[in-house]
Amino acid sequence: CILAIAVGWKLGLVLTFGALPPLLTAGYLRIRLEFKLDAHNSERFAESAGLATEATMAIRTVTSLALERQVVDKFKESLRGIAERSMKSLGWNMFWYALSQSISFLAMALGFWYGGRLMSFGEYSSIQFYTVFIAIIFSGEAAAMFFQFTTSLTKARSSINYVLSVRSQANQDMREDNSQDDTSEKNAAAIEFRDLRFSYPRRPGLQVLKGINANVSDAAPYCPSPYCPP
Repeated sequence: CILAIAVGWKLGLVLTFGALPPLLTAGYLRIRLEFKLDAHNSERFAESAGLATEATMAIRTVTSLALERQVVDKFKESLRGIAERSMKSLGWNMFWYALSQSISFLAMALGFWYGGRLMSFGEYSSIQFYTVFIAIIFSGEAAAMFFQFTTSLTKARSSINYVLSVRSQANQDMREDNSQDDTSEKNAAAIEFRDLRFSYPRRPGLQVLKGINANVSDAAPYCPSPYCPP
C-alpha cells in the first residue's frame, strides 16, 4: 500500500480504503463459512456414521440375525432426513460463499474504472496504473488467502499438544503398571459363572447363551477371541 500511494496517491488511496477492506472481509468470511459448513456436516452425519460403525463392528451379529436389510433401510432413512434438513442452510451458505468469491471482481472493477478515468485525463501513465493496481489488489488477495493457513497452524499446534500429552500419559501409565504389578498378583481372584444366559434386545426370546457354567482361576487370563491374537 505504501508503494502504491507513493507511485500514485489518488488511485492508491481509493483502492486502499475502497477495495482492500472488502477483500480482507471476504477472505475472512470465506474461511468462516467453510468452518461452519464442516461443523454442520460433522454434526448432521454423526448419527448415520455411528449407525454404520455400530453395524460394521457387530457384522457377525447382523449377519446371524439376518438384519442386513433393516440396517441398510435405517441408514438410508437417516441420510434422507439429513438431506431434507440441510437444503435451506446449505443454500444460504452457498449464497454468502459465492458473494465472498465475487468481491475480488468488484475490487478489480473499481480499480479499472477509476484508473481508466485517470489515464484518460492524462494524470496517470499505464506504468503508474498497473503498479498501483497490482500492488493493492493482488496484495489484498494474498492477505485474504492468509486466513486459509490459520486453520493449518491451529491444527498443527493441537496435533503437537496431543502427541506430547500422549507421550506423557504413556510414561505415566508405564510407571503405574510397574508399581501395580506386585499388588495385582496379590489381589488376583477366581471367577465363577453359573447358569449364564444372554439374549439380544431385538430378540429377547432367542437366547444365545443358555445355562453356561465356567470357572476361571486366578492364574488364567481370560480374553474374548475377537480381541486376542491366536
